Amino acid sequence: MDTIKKKLCIIVPTHWDYQMGGAQYQVKILMETLIDENKYDITFLTSRSKSGCETKEYRIIKIADRTGLGRFGFFFDTRKLLKILNLI
Repeated sequence: MDTIKKKLCIIVPTHWDYQMGGAQYQVKILMETLIDENKYDITFLTSRSKSGCETKEYRIIKIADRTGLGRFGFFFDTRKLLKILNLI
């Protein structure tokens, strides 16, 4: 019997394929563990990822470009972020 996977959304400013730091490394390890469990339909929301970065284990959705307003985090992306979360 197939079990229905729970939806899980990870929101991180930078994907580790774009830039690796401590936070990205921790998220990478977390993602590897979650993928191995095969219990979740994972969506990864980010502002920075390599162009053409794709994976079969989870979806990557770019929230917005970080041009000029990056110091404010996701504040100016709130509407787009909420729209994406509602679609998921």
